[in-house]
This record gives sequence, C-alpha cells and structure tokens, in this order.
Amino acid sequence: MPGAMVNLMLSAPCAANERLTIHHNGLMFTEATGADGMLDVVVPALTEQAVFIMAFSNGDGAVAQTVIDDLYGYDRVALQWRGQAGFQLHAREFGADYGATGHIWAGVEPDVAGMIGGQHGFLMQLGNRDVAQPLVAEVYTFPTSKTAQDGTIDLSVEAEVTTQNCGLEVEAQSIEMTENGNLKTQDLTLAVPGCDAVGSFLVLNNLVSDLKVASN
Repeated sequence: MPGAMVNLMLSAPCAANERLTIHHNGLMFTEATGADGMLDVVVPALTEQAVFIMAFSNGDGAVAQTVIDDLYGYDRVALQWRGQAGFQLHAREFGADYGATGHIWAGVEPDVAGMIGGQHGFLMQLGNRDVAQPLVAEVYTFPTSKTAQDGTIDLSVEAEVTTQNCGLEVEAQSIEMTENGNLKTQDLTLAVPGCDAVGSFLVLNNLVSDLKVASN
C-alpha cells in the first residue's frame, strides 16, 4: 500500500473469534478474527524485505512476505507494550507545541493522505485492546522524502498514571529504523507512581531519537 504500509488479510474459517499475534521484525501485536474467521489489518512495514507471521495460540498460522519499494522514503518509529501500561508515543513536528497543529499522537485524528502527500507525519495504533493479555503498539511515520520543511521532530514517550498501572512496574520497547536499514531496539522498565498520582503524566525524552529532517 502507499506509505510503505502492508494490507494483511487472513482467512481462517475454523478459527472464528480467535486471538492471534502478528509478528514483523520484532514488532508484535495481538488481533482477533471475526465471526467468519477473517482478519483484515494494515501494518506499517519496518524492513524492505518484509515478512509477517500471523500465529494462533495453538501453533496454527500463516506467513506472508512482500518487498516494500518505498520504505526508505519514510522515517518510522514504533513503541510497543503489553496490557494497560498507559504508554503513548508523541511527535512534535518542527517546534509544534502540545495540542497545536504538528503535535501527532493517538489523540489526533489520523490523516494518512496528508502523510503520503508529504504534509505531516502520521501515528497508527496497532493491536486489539479487547483481547486477553493484549500486545499493542503505536507507530509514527514521517514522509522524509516528500517534505518541504527543514528542522527537527521531537519524539517522546509518555506514560499516564491510571488506576490500571498505578504503583506497578511496566515495560515497553521501542523500535527505530536507522539510515543503514537496520532496526534499533531499546527496552524500558518504568516504576509508575502510586495511585495518588492518577491523572499525571511521566515524560521520557530519551527513549527514542529525535528526527532531523531536510526538505526535498
């Protein structure tokens, strides 16, 4: 698909309403088939020779692969975690303030067409949060090869203190595409403050690298 993304479609008539995990070069998230055993999901690719594994808990599954010709026209960063850990990935493009145009996060209506056209970045949420023990991810993409702007995109990981995670130790992992085509991963373990801090946010500025962008 445009934007270095892949449309995965699975047909498993004998596995209706079943939990499964999608794997792609270290990226993992859980989904569930429908009542007809079908699943249709869009995934941002992380490698040019892209392989995707869709695995059910009983060992059944399927593998798909494709070549992502336009991958290196985009910068891409992923953050993934398990359950209700409360993590968020935030991108503030070219000096944008929180809540302003150019602040891209899960609370902003996604605009894929604008990303493909080079106007701004795009954040995609992956994973079905309603399944048991969900694995979820957020993937930020910026159209580096199409932008007309120069500057820095400030990336940060935030964690909201909620009634589900307060007082617990939560874990996340970041995955970054590098200039040489490799993937850089980094693990995070965070001690969340007690439940008297519910509603506050922890900001982690150094887990993922800011993006330096030059106009094209």
